[in-house]
Amino acid sequence: MFINHKKIILFVLIISFLNFNIISQSNNKGERNYFDSELRSKFIECAKNYLGTPYQIGGTTKKGIDCSGLIYAAAKDSGLPEIPRTAMALYENTRNTATLIEGDLLFFGENNIVSHVGIYLGNQKYIHSASEGKKTGVIISRLDDNGALSKSFICHKSFFMDNEATENKNISHFQFKNFFKESFNFEAAATIDWSFIKPDDIGLFFKGVTFEGQIQINRWKINPGLMGRMKIFGNKNGGIGVLFPIALTLTYDERYQLYFGMTGYIPGWSTPVLYNSSITLQPQLFPGIVGASITIPLFDSNGYKICFYQDINYLFIQSSSQTLSNQQLMSGGFNLATGIKVKF
Repeated sequence: MFINHKKIILFVLIISFLNFNIISQSNNKGERNYFDSELRSKFIECAKNYLGTPYQIGGTTKKGIDCSGLIYAAAKDSGLPEIPRTAMALYENTRNTATLIEGDLLFFGENNIVSHVGIYLGNQKYIHSASEGKKTGVIISRLDDNGALSKSFICHKSFFMDNEATENKNISHFQFKNFFKESFNFEAAATIDWSFIKPDDIGLFFKGVTFEGQIQINRWKINPGLMGRMKIFGNKNGGIGVLFPIALTLTYDERYQLYFGMTGYIPGWSTPVLYNSSITLQPQLFPGIVGASITIPLFDSNGYKICFYQDINYLFIQSSSQTLSNQQLMSGGFNLATGIKVKF
């Protein structure tokens, strides 16, 4: 009878061991591998393979890559399951951790609105794809460099499970704001307008000032947008002429822009006059304006990008009182505009 009990106990122990071993192997084939430390190291090395890659909005390859694209590409290259594509989605699908270790994600932004993400490398260093600053593209930076990006650090999180978790914060009510910020560019500019084509001569002269606002879709290498302007011209008699061009834009690489659209004015307001004459100019509604511009970043200030802005455009104008010569049309319609643009 005693022998039978020993056999039963031995049988139960063997079955329990085999069952535990099967469960362990099953777990190793699933979610557990996704979080192990070996893949954490591989994830970092795959990210480093992109060092020197130029920044490109929406990019996920060595031809061009953005901040969340670097995380996405490194995870894919290291064999991790597919992860979210945007910085905000990464924030919402990772876990807060008590300690910061290599391979954790660093999130940056303002007012808890995530706008940038990087990978921590240890020793206060992190790898990320920078869109602005002295160096852009995939670079290694320091958390303690006291720069504008470091000052906007929000938190660190992880999709690895080998460090202690803390309570997960919820900022989902910021999701729409962040999507709006990531998906669109907003710009404002002020310029001095000038030309060198006079009605009957060649020579530099002041034409007025322009105030401009733009919104652009921020998704591709060439992005469409909408621009509105208020152009204020000086009149010979001391009055001013005000025009309101509205144009569709195409922007390449955030620097080079082409646009075309219509030009309106408010009836009863003073309209522009031809330089050094009393000839009143009236804009055509459509086509009203066509032009091109270049934007050159100068420096960053509290999250705003300050840029040099040079524009060349032609306003389609006419005169209700007389027929204008080609020289007069060019003098009235051709404009150069030089000033400052702010991107935010």
